[in-house]
Amino acid sequence: PRPALARAGAIALLAPPPARADPDGVYVPPDIGYHWPQSKDWDACTGAVCVPVETQAGEDWAGFGRLGYRLNENWRIEAEAGYRESNELEIGGVTFDDVDASATTLMANVLYDFGSRDASFRPFVGAGVGGAKVEFEDADDTNWGWQLLAGAAWRLSERASIDLTYRYLNVADLELGDDVDSFKGDFEDHSVSLGLRYSFGAVAAPPAPPVVAP
Repeated sequence: PRPALARAGAIALLAPPPARADPDGVYVPPDIGYHWPQSKDWDACTGAVCVPVETQAGEDWAGFGRLGYRLNENWRIEAEAGYRESNELEIGGVTFDDVDASATTLMANVLYDFGSRDASFRPFVGAGVGGAKVEFEDADDTNWGWQLLAGAAWRLSERASIDLTYRYLNVADLELGDDVDSFKGDFEDHSVSLGLRYSFGAVAAPPAPPVVAP
């Protein structure tokens, strides 16, 4: 009767509330995926004479390592290292196989998560800026680049989630070669990756419900 109900109510009030997911603080998510460079017109130059040539690197795998920090329920910042491999290169309609081409990036990202941290599905958008090294065989160049990100996260637990991320990368004004023979143009790339994000921050509990006097 009444004493038993009072004891049950006290136990319910004293029991810890469910922990909130996706805590603030440090998180680490490795990503693996696929990328496809965009076809662009590059200038093939010999001395002062340059001829535009349509150029496209081949589709292949891409990998990303991220070290992030959640600032609050919606905002995150990241340092991201990326690598995009290509073993094929098309220049002026002619395809060259077994080439060594790649793009290596180091980006600082800012991301915004939609919805609440307890949601099982959260879309996000973001942008990043940093450095990029583009390499075709023995020629390479490094320049500033930027990227746009969009995707969604599926929560697995209070600390873990699966990230599906699309990236658009743009690196302008590259020049591969030497003073005599050079290749000049912009590199644009699209990629999709899957990653497992794990948060190391303290898991905070939501506020306890108000105590109602009997």
